[in-house]
Amino acid sequence: LSFPHMLMGDALVALAFVPPLIVTYAVAKQSKTFAALAQMGSMMERLSHENGNIARTPDVAEIKKHIQLREKLLYTLGVLNVSLTSYLLGSKPTQFYMWHSPKTVLLTLVRWYDFRQKGQHYLLYDFCYWANLFVLYYVWFRPDSAMLFQVSWCLANGPLAWSTLTFSHSLIFHSYPHITSVVIHVSPMLLTHGLRWYRSDEFVVCDDYPECRVGPLEMVRNSACYFYLWWIILYYIWVFCVLGDRIKQRGYTTLFDRVITGPGKFLSKVHPHHLVQKAAYAGVHLLFGLITMTMAALMWNSFVAHMIFVVSIMTTVSYNAAGWYFSAFLQTYKDGLDERARELEKKGLKGC
Repeated sequence: LSFPHMLMGDALVALAFVPPLIVTYAVAKQSKTFAALAQMGSMMERLSHENGNIARTPDVAEIKKHIQLREKLLYTLGVLNVSLTSYLLGSKPTQFYMWHSPKTVLLTLVRWYDFRQKGQHYLLYDFCYWANLFVLYYVWFRPDSAMLFQVSWCLANGPLAWSTLTFSHSLIFHSYPHITSVVIHVSPMLLTHGLRWYRSDEFVVCDDYPECRVGPLEMVRNSACYFYLWWIILYYIWVFCVLGDRIKQRGYTTLFDRVITGPGKFLSKVHPHHLVQKAAYAGVHLLFGLITMTMAALMWNSFVAHMIFVVSIMTTVSYNAAGWYFSAFLQTYKDGLDERARELEKKGLKGC
């Protein structure tokens, strides 16, 4: 290799460590930079325990025991899930998709039912769910395509993984909504980690194939052309244009509605027409995606950099959960438990 090529290779190796260092810095400083960039930080509503007043009666006390037992079981299952996920990723990295797939599908279906009851089911047209569907399509139907794996890599280690910062996802074991969000945004990253660094006859992902020998910019271009641009164009046409009136008339919620009433209020000043505002929103979304996919592509050739990135993301969701447990949880759980017990007392123990 010539000296310029060697120098370029060293530069790419150095750049590969930029993404995990940024995540580590953001966690340490509790930075909101990425939330501001995506204009979606802290916008994801998750179900939590309702607050209420304490009602001390024998019946309520008994119901509280049932609720606490359920919470303990959910917490135990949450810990076992993390333990089993870690074991399978370490012992069977190329078969991890068999664990990832049914869990992702089940949790997404439960979330759809949950959101459907609240008029929020149009949120499932958002990027994260379709990116997960793309990854599932790759592992089950096209494991022979190195190019599709690279697209999956950029999606999983780009917008999906970095959303743990923009949405402040938390690994709260007994909370189904929080666990679902972590699985949707983090599990694809773990899946691609196992496939990228461990050889398998079933999956074509290693550098022995010409399709894999592409630079970071080409990886980003492929990811944009084969998924991101198609998704964002179809999303804009389908959700904003075709279904726009239906969504408005029925009071359904989309992510744009949350952004425009939150940190993204500036979008309402871009232009009076709502479709122009939504086009600006799509542009911000695309910018966030291209930047994070570029960072993912930089880690393609460095196991160490990607391992640090994975650990940093897992540290982020754990740190967010720790902050919630030691602040909001202690008070909201105590207050909410009594209110839920009173409500269930009226309905009978069957609701427990």
